[in-house]
Amino acid sequence: MKCRDVSHLIATDALRDLPLWQRLRLRFHLLMCEQCRRYAAQLREMGRGVRDQLAAAPAPERQRKMEEAILRRLRASGDESEEDGEGD
Repeated sequence: MKCRDVSHLIATDALRDLPLWQRLRLRFHLLMCEQCRRYAAQLREMGRGVRDQLAAAPAPERQRKMEEAILRRLRASGDESEEDGEGD
């Protein structure tokens, strides 16, 4: 198996569909190739980061309320600037 094949399989998450003998070839390649191991580890870490960010995101209703509060404050600060003569 070539590095290009391994990186494609890892990046596309096609590992689940591989027959046993291909998964064994992939594992053997990863044992021998430090660059592909590093690439696989980087992809796993990025996946963890994305999952952590999604888990930390506020619920849609809470997020909508936060956005509305931010918009109200922005509008209010814009109104204050216009009253102070800083609007234009």
